Amino acid sequence: MPRPDTAADQGLAALRAACVRVMGARPGCGFPPAPGWLVTCAHVVGRDTALNSPIECVPWQDAARAAVLRHLDGDLDLALLHDPDATAPARALRLGAPPEPGADLIGIGYPVRDNQPEFDQITGHYEGETSRQPAGGGTRTMLKFKDSQIEPGFSGGPLFAPSRGTVIGVIRWSRDVRTDLGGWAIPAHDLIDCCAAAGIPIAPLGPAAPPAGNLPARLRDLLLALPGWSQARRRQFVTLALWQQPILNRIDLDGTPANVAADLAVACLEQGAPDADGQAPLRALLAAVPSEFGPQSSRDQVIAEILNAATRV
Repeated sequence: MPRPDTAADQGLAALRAACVRVMGARPGCGFPPAPGWLVTCAHVVGRDTALNSPIECVPWQDAARAAVLRHLDGDLDLALLHDPDATAPARALRLGAPPEPGADLIGIGYPVRDNQPEFDQITGHYEGETSRQPAGGGTRTMLKFKDSQIEPGFSGGPLFAPSRGTVIGVIRWSRDVRTDLGGWAIPAHDLIDCCAAAGIPIAPLGPAAPPAGNLPARLRDLLLALPGWSQARRRQFVTLALWQQPILNRIDLDGTPANVAADLAVACLEQGAPDADGQAPLRALLAAVPSEFGPQSSRDQVIAEILNAATRV
């Protein structure tokens, strides 16, 4: 691999070094979302595998080690393995929201070709979101990408956006294993929710990746990073933050997580009228974030930057 010259190259190199081959029911890839933990797909370890079962994990050209299955979410198709030897380079594993359609993507996995495992990566392009309705009800969002051949062994691997230097999802399905039609990935915000359900501390999505001048995108990504944004908690949060604000009537809070965040960002930035307490919707919404979710230094810095930039527009 060429010597890394940019932050994105360094992030990709560190991410590759952190990936392991997960030898479950259907061998795939895994990577650490937090120190001491690995994430992969539930179908990789086996949906019926009992918790606390040992799962063999093999770093490329290194000795195998046993991780322990601690959390399995069949609905999200995510599994979390406790692995004291796993590391999480902050640069590589900064989670982020999806880039703009057409943006370059890189996926990492362990396909098997000619009966030999390989450590490989694919390139592709982001297409958009696919909304699914699971049998149990509700709506699940998948990230769709194209121009890449996703073979068995890529499941559970990270999907990396070089333009942002962030992991945007966990590779799940192929659209056609024989062609470069692409595949689907589990969004990073679902990974964050899964980790939260398992009691695993994890860094929030990186909302600062879009250009500083792109306020709607920065605010959208900040909202997507909030814990529980993909669930009903976002309705409660937004309703309380913007109580009696007219813009609430313009937002479909039951839409996809990305659409709700994007619509809310645009509405708050367009509406400058203060609320009953003298706060504009944008300031009221952002003030509610640390109150509801607690202080978080990097997120609070982004909030301050958005507010400062909005006052100059």
